[in-house]
Amino acid sequence: MRALVTGGTGFIGQALIPFLLRKEYRITVLTRQVEKLGTNDDYNISYIDSLDAINNDTHFDAIINFAGFNRRTSSMTFSVV
Repeated sequence: MRALVTGGTGFIGQALIPFLLRKEYRITVLTRQVEKLGTNDDYNISYIDSLDAINNDTHFDAIINFAGFNRRTSSMTFSVV
């Protein structure tokens, strides 16, 4: 099974990812902070920063949206995110 998770690096997403891995999902995490995640040794997880990175023929059994908007700086506006 395959899952696309938005907000997978956030508070709830970080709890969900290990659960999905135990259920043997292959997970694609959409995040704005791919460069901050470092290396990934688990072949069942891939990190992307744009939906354009997903091939058109990729099928997901589940799409889970935990993405949130957290305005930390004045340069981070809703339209920028």
